[in-house]
Amino acid sequence: ENSLESWPNIFTIHALEMLGIPLNGSASCGMGETGNYGSWDAWGGLCFLRQFQFLYGWEFYAGFFAELNGLTPGQVPGGQPGWHFVHDLFESTSGQDVTPVFEAWGVPNPG
Repeated sequence: ENSLESWPNIFTIHALEMLGIPLNGSASCGMGETGNYGSWDAWGGLCFLRQFQFLYGWEFYAGFFAELNGLTPGQVPGGQPGWHFVHDLFESTSGQDVTPVFEAWGVPNPG
């Protein structure tokens, strides 16, 4: 919900970074930026996702997607319940409380 295009773009950002190609435009958001979940576009969603890359490095997404790949589609909810699922999996992956980032962006979470 509100972020479908953002998820595959995290792979593009990783590839560009590994190739040493600079980012420009909306994809070049910085650590600690926030946005408004209710009105964000794909770039807002991508910047939200990048906050976790900034905080925990690319290893965070390697662990997150490894865990996600071990699940069946029926185990991954969509819509707002999907954000609760992502919140919990982000916490499990990082070993940290990620609620402050979710709250800063207004992303639904069980926090």
